[in-house]
Amino acid sequence: MYGAKHGLFTVAVTSVANLERPAEHSSGKRIAEVCDVTVDTGVPVQDAIVEVDGWDRPVGGASTVVACVVSHEIVTRTAGVLAGRGVVIPTFVSPTVPGASVSSNDEVFADHRRRLHAAEGRAQD
Repeated sequence: MYGAKHGLFTVAVTSVANLERPAEHSSGKRIAEVCDVTVDTGVPVQDAIVEVDGWDRPVGGASTVVACVVSHEIVTRTAGVLAGRGVVIPTFVSPTVPGASVSSNDEVFADHRRRLHAAEGRAQD
């Protein structure tokens, strides 16, 4: 809601199956209802997906794992689109990546902060 309020395009990565449940946020809305696009992870409401013989309940929650995979895929594909347009944005990498250092991520935070403030200024115009 904050992003939308500030003119940003928002993407929800969630299980649409959860839309059957009552909203728990203080606004009374669900993330899929406030974002521009919703990517359905397909994870069932109960989240756990592995039945184990002798256990009365499934185990192996899937929502976090699937949401992480989908989110990283969105980041990767977005980077590809931006690169195709000649745009390179500093990204977080392990200090073990050649050319990166422990302070590299601090530089990324600073660049993203600068970009965010610039975008906020445009949204207020």
